[in-house]
Amino acid sequence: VYICGLKGMEGGIDDAIAAEAEKEGVDWKEYRKQLKKEHRWNVETY
Repeated sequence: VYICGLKGMEGGIDDAIAAEAEKEGVDWKEYRKQLKKEHRWNVETY
């Protein structure tokens, strides 16, 4: 996953992904940690 844009977008994107993950029974915070560890979560904001 690669997110690029304004820093203010981060929270909204994170909330949206968390809501979708919850629908699938996924703990978003834990899954995001796993993605970061595997270098599959990249955020570039300014």
